Amino acid sequence: MLSSLSEPTVITSPKPATRSEIGSLTAVRFFPMIAVILDHSFRITTHQCVSFFFILSGFVLALSYSNILLTPKVFARFSIARIARLWPSHAFCLVLLAALVPELYKFTKGTAPLFFTNLFLLQAWIPDFKVFFSYNAPAWASSVLIFMSLSFPFLMVAMRKSWKLTLVGCAVPLVGLIIFCNQANLPEASTTGLSLQGLLYVNPLSRLFEFAMGIAAALLFHEISRKKSVDARVSSFLELAAIASMVFGFVFASKLQQITGIWLGPAGGYWMRNVGSTLLPCCLLFFALTFQRGVFSKALDNPVLRFLGEITFSIYMLHAVLLCYRTLHFPDADPIVSFAVWLVTVLVGSVLMYEFFEKPTRKLILNIGGKLAS
Repeated sequence: MLSSLSEPTVITSPKPATRSEIGSLTAVRFFPMIAVILDHSFRITTHQCVSFFFILSGFVLALSYSNILLTPKVFARFSIARIARLWPSHAFCLVLLAALVPELYKFTKGTAPLFFTNLFLLQAWIPDFKVFFSYNAPAWASSVLIFMSLSFPFLMVAMRKSWKLTLVGCAVPLVGLIIFCNQANLPEASTTGLSLQGLLYVNPLSRLFEFAMGIAAALLFHEISRKKSVDARVSSFLELAAIASMVFGFVFASKLQQITGIWLGPAGGYWMRNVGSTLLPCCLLFFALTFQRGVFSKALDNPVLRFLGEITFSIYMLHAVLLCYRTLHFPDADPIVSFAVWLVTVLVGSVLMYEFFEKPTRKLILNIGGKLAS
């Protein structure tokens, strides 16, 4: 079905975002971000939320650049646009962390290689806990997203030829890493050597399949929306089914790990718990919300939630920096009061960073990059 897409035209920038397509997708990003904050603050395991963002990234990019044509000029402009979206907040928070917590992150000649590895978002490629979680630890996901973004035009071209073979091709590195991890009998996590965390959770090659699934789901949406009309009742049912299946995946992730581990070994079970348990539900949710006709999508499509969704990336990048500062300087503070003050600071700081740094810097990079690409 997806292979029957019309011939592409040259698209050098995304189509204007329409409320009928991505209004609710922007807003929904805020809710898994809340889960990430709770995880990092109170050790509530919500590792599947990262997968949510990877799949959503592929889905939204495919909606915006559905007809992208792979030429050097287009690829250059697209890459600059993605770097402008992901890098400024990362660089700002990296410098801010070094300034706020010099006791731990002072820049020296000895730390320079690690600092620049982080600065250029290469840390996820090095399966060493002391590298991929160094400095602003959540930035490992930005390292993965940069790789996914640069892969996107190639994946889109491949999807048009055969979406099935493309998905299989993206699954090959994941399967290979699972087999290797099982054969090497690697632990789930380690601070001194290779681990399932470093190879199956952080490694960009192991996460590419999720991104590709998001792209495939978006192309499927385009195909169906051109041929069929989905009414409000069907859309609401799909949304409810997706949410219910996601809740099931979260609640029974450990059980699914045990079952999967019987057939796919410890590494396969680890992947199922942290990624696979919500992979298809995420695709279904984004697919259903994009029709913008169900109860949940209509509730999500409001200005406040859309704005919170817009600043989600800023929240993600900033919250761990301020959490590190809070933990180091206020270790004995009342936990409830400390959390409340920290959360308000994160939200206010994210708004300020988004409005007065991220947006202007993105515009500057796009202007300079556009001239260079031309």
